[in-house]
Amino acid sequence: PFGQLAIDGKTTAVDAWDDDYSQRQRHSSTPGVHGAVRTLTAALVSGRATVCLDAAPIPPATNEGGHLQTALRDLLDAYGSLHLFDLISADAGLCTLANADAVRQHDLHYLFGLKQSQPTLYAEATRLLQHRRKHVAETADVVGATTVTRQLFISDEMAQFGPWPHLQTVLRVQSLTHHNTSGELLSRRNRYFVCSLPIDALTGQQWLLAIRRHWAVENDCHGTWDKILREDNKPWIRAGNGACQGTVNVMLLRRIAYNLMALFRSVTQRGELQRQTPWHDLIRCAYNTLIAAQFRDTAGLRSRMVATALS
Repeated sequence: PFGQLAIDGKTTAVDAWDDDYSQRQRHSSTPGVHGAVRTLTAALVSGRATVCLDAAPIPPATNEGGHLQTALRDLLDAYGSLHLFDLISADAGLCTLANADAVRQHDLHYLFGLKQSQPTLYAEATRLLQHRRKHVAETADVVGATTVTRQLFISDEMAQFGPWPHLQTVLRVQSLTHHNTSGELLSRRNRYFVCSLPIDALTGQQWLLAIRRHWAVENDCHGTWDKILREDNKPWIRAGNGACQGTVNVMLLRRIAYNLMALFRSVTQRGELQRQTPWHDLIRCAYNTLIAAQFRDTAGLRSRMVATALS
């Protein structure tokens, strides 16, 4: 019933560092060093296409959690008047009281992953939910030879807990993986979440969907940039003055290109099968179009764009 913005950190390896846009890091397993460009990806995950709205560089003096408030202010300066989103989702690394306060001060809601980095909240949430057996919603997905069942347990008994006056709802999602043939339980995993939305703001299935949609920032954005667009292997700018800032600029251009292709793939195309076009096929089509285009195909495009803008 409202837009959801997922925010997640990403580190891109580069050959240069300036301790401003790129930080110097030592390899963990082999000798040598490399540069690391750290950014906060903000992705609109509630639409048919997962669109990247920003990639905010993280300064060396802070981390993902410490930079969230600045990134959020920049997002609202750029997009606030469009009312694209009301819910901010993030993993447990960004779950702090200061970040929750900041989200609510902007009249937005948060859905944060919860782990032992917030020991008091986590202990109370597990005490309240870990032994419950009656779930309020469930989904099942066949993955190869297994079926993954996700069950939702939810409570509002921790509303306004401790120094979290805006906390309304706590959630546990239990993931059960069974073998399709034998029925054997292969794994059981529990994840916890805290949210400022009241418990009745969403149905059980919508709560599960919001939690699952958050990971589109990883699967659709980060996965595509790393595996398909090969971001770590194709920085394009490798050395020289301004190489690190230049790398960030190229990353932003890459995200604009990704947005255009994601919108074409998932929104512009009408057929459901076309909307499932593999990324490799989509990029091949774009490549063929670019190398085959002649002057008559592009003549006048810029003048028409300028005329539209001026009018």
